Amino acid sequence: LKLKKAFNLPWIADFRDFWFSRPIEMIYGTSLQKKYALRLKSRIVECADAVVGVNESITHYLERGEVITNGSDQETRHLWQGRRPERQDRLTIGILGTVNHLCPIEPLFKAVATLFDAEKQVRDKIKIIHVGEYDRQLMAVLINKYKLENVVNLAGYLPKAKAIEALLPSDVLYFSVAEFGPYHILPGRIFDYLMSSRPIIGVVPAGSDAEKFLREYDNGITITDSNADRIAAYIKQMTESPGSGSNQTAFDKSKCEKYSTEYMAKKYAELLNRVVK
Repeated sequence: LKLKKAFNLPWIADFRDFWFSRPIEMIYGTSLQKKYALRLKSRIVECADAVVGVNESITHYLERGEVITNGSDQETRHLWQGRRPERQDRLTIGILGTVNHLCPIEPLFKAVATLFDAEKQVRDKIKIIHVGEYDRQLMAVLINKYKLENVVNLAGYLPKAKAIEALLPSDVLYFSVAEFGPYHILPGRIFDYLMSSRPIIGVVPAGSDAEKFLREYDNGITITDSNADRIAAYIKQMTESPGSGSNQTAFDKSKCEKYSTEYMAKKYAELLNRVVK
């Protein structure tokens, strides 16, 4: 705002997140902090020449702006098309990216444990690979809680190309977003998932942008209530008949382009032209 006033330049206020990932009302502990932050938010929305949000929930919260999401580059698509290792007699569930309170892993662990309790014979037929950062203490607690010590492989953080290479054996990918009341976030990793052509187990809030993208992708199962039994049933189906949970016709070039950074860059270029003129 100060730069705009000092140099009389157009200003686009871009919200890739809310306010530290969550709305102001959910972050600050005192009324004074909230009041000050809300005043800042109002000045941004009123004074910017254009406002952009990464999802519809953010633009609705700001009461202004247009949506330009994140995306994934074509190189990521090519990485996912790399040669897959010869399939073992195990269903491999892959997870890409940071696991934390915003993107919880417990619904998957609970579902797998539920399946193991009901179907003892599938315990040796499922493998989970996670690539990314994670809370080590929390992960240890959850693995112990659901008795998945011999099921979960934690690769830790890897550069993107190496991360996708580690997940090439995956038969299905797991994606999750936590519920925060009426507010929704859209992790950028979803676009890397959508480039994979693999079925996705999506555990996301009802009415969120993430749900919209996953239902449009139409390859896998989308769950809006963290129902472990439904996840378990889907995983069981895939262990009994590999590929049965996949819609092989769902992924096409037009969808790939819509999820790409090139597509989003074109939308941004149009906005820049409007603001400058």
